[in-house]
Amino acid sequence: MGVHTANPVTGDFSLGASGILIENGKLTTPVKGFAVAGNVLQIFRDLQEIGNDLRFFGNIGAPSIQIQEISVSGS
Repeated sequence: MGVHTANPVTGDFSLGASGILIENGKLTTPVKGFAVAGNVLQIFRDLQEIGNDLRFFGNIGAPSIQIQEISVSGS
């Protein structure tokens, strides 16, 4: 599932994710099986940094971004 599952009216979304845990500013341990929830419009409002590491996933490209906060849950 991807962000295409966002509510087209409100912008709210919740989706499964995986990544690398950041501790004390350093990448440490791979993590998977957690959920990220938020609002697409709020993410754009909270955007703090845009990376110069544009990567393509098929025919869609995106850089890393830093946002102020987002809800993450899982074990």
